[in-house]
Amino acid sequence: MQVALASMRQALTRVLQVCPGRGATKDSQWQARLHSMPYERFETADATVVNESSDSTRAFTPDASPVNTNGEPIRRMSSRRTTMPDATQSLNLVQGRHFQLDTTYDSASFRSTIFALNGSVIPQALRDVILWAIYDCLLYLLKLHLNRGFAQSGRVFITSFITVFLVFRLKGAHGRYCTGLKIVAGLTDHVRAIIHIAITYTNVRETASTREEIDDLMQLRKDIIRFSILSVVLTKLASRVAHCHSRSLQEQTATCIKLDMARCRGLLSESEFGKLDKWLGTSSVQVQGRCCSGHTLEMESFSAISLPCWAIHHLRNCIAKACFGPSQYALPPRMISTLEKSLASMQQAATFIFMAGQIPVPLSYSQMGKLLLLLFNFTFPMEVHPDHGVFANIIMPLLMALMFHGIDCIASELDDPYGDDHCDVKLMTPLHQVEAELFFLLANFRDPTLQEFTWRDVPEDDQWLWPRRVTEYLCLASEMAAAGDLEGQARKAERH
Repeated sequence: MQVALASMRQALTRVLQVCPGRGATKDSQWQARLHSMPYERFETADATVVNESSDSTRAFTPDASPVNTNGEPIRRMSSRRTTMPDATQSLNLVQGRHFQLDTTYDSASFRSTIFALNGSVIPQALRDVILWAIYDCLLYLLKLHLNRGFAQSGRVFITSFITVFLVFRLKGAHGRYCTGLKIVAGLTDHVRAIIHIAITYTNVRETASTREEIDDLMQLRKDIIRFSILSVVLTKLASRVAHCHSRSLQEQTATCIKLDMARCRGLLSESEFGKLDKWLGTSSVQVQGRCCSGHTLEMESFSAISLPCWAIHHLRNCIAKACFGPSQYALPPRMISTLEKSLASMQQAATFIFMAGQIPVPLSYSQMGKLLLLLFNFTFPMEVHPDHGVFANIIMPLLMALMFHGIDCIASELDDPYGDDHCDVKLMTPLHQVEAELFFLLANFRDPTLQEFTWRDVPEDDQWLWPRRVTEYLCLASEMAAAGDLEGQARKAERH
C-alpha cells in the first residue's frame, strides 16, 4: 500500500509539473538541457543509473546491490526470525524481567488464551493472593475452634462497592491505553507522511538542474529522513527519563538510555551528538552501590526537558529550507501548512507521552483501590460460617481475591502504556516498519539517497529491541562505526 501511495505521489508530481498554472512548467528546452548534461542522470523508467561523463553504470542495477558512501554494498533487510528459547522465556518470567519475546496469541482459541503466561497478570496477582490464602486458612481454623463467624452483615455491600470501583477504574485505564495507541499511531503516520512527501516532491529526476543542486538536495533529504526517525527515538528516550521520578536510575533503565543514545549516534554527526549528549548528561553516569537495593546509576545533570523538541526543531529547519529555498528543487510553499500540522502533531504526541510518565495516576485514586482490596480480603471470609465447609471459607475467597487483584494489576499496567512491559504500546516496532518502508521505496525508485543509509544488526542476545521484533535499524553509513563503538560499550557494561 505504501508503494502504491508513493507511486501516486510520483504521478501527481508529474501532473503538477506539466500542467500550466498548477506547478512549474517544464518545456522541451529544459528537458533537452537536462538530458544533455555531463553529470549523472537518474532515469525513472530505466533500471540503471548512468554517469555520462564516465560512461559507467553505477550500482543501481538489477544485478548489483547498491553501495553506500563508504563503498560497501547496501543490503536489504535480513530475514532473521525473532525467536527466543523457551527456557530463556521461562527464566525471564520467573525473575520478573520485562523483556520476554512479544508473542501473539489467537484470541479465538480458548485454550491458547487461558494457558498463555507471557504478558499475563496471573503470576503477578498470585504473589498477593498466596498471602491472603494463608490468612484464609488461619481464619478458618480459628472459626472452627470458636464454632462461629465474626460478622453477619456488610459482605454484599463491600463486594458490590469494590466491584463497581474496580470496573470503573479498569474502564478508565483501558481508555488511556486506547488513547496511547492512537497517539503512537498518529506519531508514526506523521513521520511516515513527512518522509514520503520530502522524497516525492523533491525529486532529483525532475527538478534539479546542476550538480551542486543535486548534492544539496541529497543532503536535505538525508537530514529530513534522519531527524524524522530521530524524533521518535528521542520520544522513547524522553519517556524513559520521565519515568524516573528521582535522580537515581535503575540499572536496566540506564542501559536502555545508553542504547538509545547509541542509536542516536548513528543518525547524528559527531558535533550534533556531542551537543545532545552534553544536554542529557549521560556521559556523567556513575555507578553507586546501595545496600539491599542493588545498584543505581546517578545522573549528575539529570534533565526532564522533552528531548524530541530538539529533533523536531532541526526537522522544521530542514522543511523551511525545502519550502522557501531559492533553488528549483524547493517544495511548493503552499505545502508548509500541511507539513507544519504534522510537526505540531508530532510535538503534541511527544509531549503527551512525556507527561504520561512525568505525571502518574493520582495517588488518592490508586490508594483508594488498594484500600478497598485490603478491606475486602480482610473482612469477606469473616462472615462465612465454618459449617459451610472448606470451599466457602477458603476456595471462594481465594478465587475472588485472584479476580479482584487481577483486575487491579491490569488497570495498573494500562494506566501507563508507554513503558517496556509486554502489554505496553511499542514505539520502536512501528518505527522499524517505517524504516523498512523507507528503505524499500528508496530502492524501488532507484533513489541515490539510499547510499547515505545502511542497516545495523541488533545482537540476538539483545534484551530490549530483539523481543520487540526489531532485528535491525537504519543509521548513517558514515556514522556506522561510531554507533557500533558506543553500542558495544553499553552492552559490555550491561553484561558486567
